[in-house]
Amino acid sequence: MLQRPSPGQRDVVWVVDDSPLQLESTRAALHARFDLTTFADGAMVLEALTSATPDLLLLDWHMPGISGLEVCRFVRLSLDEARLPILVLTATSVEADLVEAIEAGANDFATKPFKAPELNARVSSLIRTKRLHEVIEKAHRDLRGEADIRERLVGILGHDLRQPLNTVAMAHQVLQNAPLPAGQAAILSRAARASERMQRMIEELLDFTRSRQGGIPVHPTLANMHEIVREVVEDLRRSHPCRNLELSTVDEATGMWDPDRLAQLCGNLVGNALDHSPAGTPVEVTLRKLEDHVELVVRNEGPPIPAELLEVLFEPFKRGGKAKPGGLGLGLYIASEIAKAHNGSIVVESTGGSTRFVVRLG
Repeated sequence: MLQRPSPGQRDVVWVVDDSPLQLESTRAALHARFDLTTFADGAMVLEALTSATPDLLLLDWHMPGISGLEVCRFVRLSLDEARLPILVLTATSVEADLVEAIEAGANDFATKPFKAPELNARVSSLIRTKRLHEVIEKAHRDLRGEADIRERLVGILGHDLRQPLNTVAMAHQVLQNAPLPAGQAAILSRAARASERMQRMIEELLDFTRSRQGGIPVHPTLANMHEIVREVVEDLRRSHPCRNLELSTVDEATGMWDPDRLAQLCGNLVGNALDHSPAGTPVEVTLRKLEDHVELVVRNEGPPIPAELLEVLFEPFKRGGKAKPGGLGLGLYIASEIAKAHNGSIVVESTGGSTRFVVRLG
C-alpha cells in the first residue's frame, strides 16, 4: 500500500492525454503542488501501472486507440477507487456520458476548459480521501493483529492452566475422604467450588479461542434432546435447591447433534436465566418438537433487557445486567456459537416482565 509522502516529497499524479496542448495546460495548472508524469495514450499508462502506482490518475476521456473509458475499466480490474482515485477530464456535458464514467470506476470528473484552482481542489480532495483510507486500513490491520495476539494468549493461558488445576482437583478428591476438622473441611469445600469455577472459565476461554479459529468443534451423533435437557435441568435443580425450575418436554426429540455441546448450550441458557431473575420467580424450560425443527425455550421473569444490550448480547465478553460472579461474559456467546455449529439459531425476546431465549435446531 502507498504510504504518505515523507517531508519534502509531493503526491504523484499521472496525466494521460493525447493532446500535447492539453498536457501542457494540465501541467501548468498542477506542477506547483504535485509531482507530474505525462502519458500520450492509454496503452502507455496501462503498461506503466504494471510496475508502479501513482497517487492519482488524471485521465482524458476521448482518446484514439484505448479510450479513457477502457483505461478506467482496465484499472478497476486490479485497483479500486480507494487505492487509485481517477479524475476524468472531459469536454462533454452529456449526463449519460458522465454517468458512464462514474460507473466505469471514475471517482470524479472536471470539464474542459477547466479552471486551475478547481482542478487543484478536485485533485487534492481525492488524494486526501485516499490518505484517510490508508490510515483506516492501517488501523484495521493493527487492531486485527492485536486481536489475534490476544486470542492466541487466551488459548495458551487456558491450555497451560489446565494441568495445575487438574492437580488441585485430584488433591481435593484424595482429601475429601480423609478425616478433617470441621474448619479445614469447610476450607476444602470452598477450594473445590473455586476449582470448579476456574475449570468452567478455562473451558470458556478455550471455546472462545476455538470459535475464533474456525468455529467450535462438534461431533454429531444420534441424540435425544429430551434426555439432554432433562439431565441439565436435574443437575441445576440440585445445585439451586431454592429455585423453581419448571420443565416441559416431549419424550422424543432426536437428531444428529453433539449431546455434550447441546448440554453446554442448555446449561448456559438456563444458568443465565437463574442468574438474571429474582430469587422467588420460576425459570421455565420448554422443549417442543415442531414439524421441521426442535425448539428449546428458556424463560425467566424480571426487568426486560435494555435495547442497547440486546444488540450485543451474543457478542463475547458482553454482560447484560448483573454479571455472574467469576464469569467472563462468554456464556451466551458460546451458546450462540454452538447453535450455529449445528446449523441452528438463538434469538432473544425481552419485553414486559420476562425474557425468552429461543433455540431452533433442524
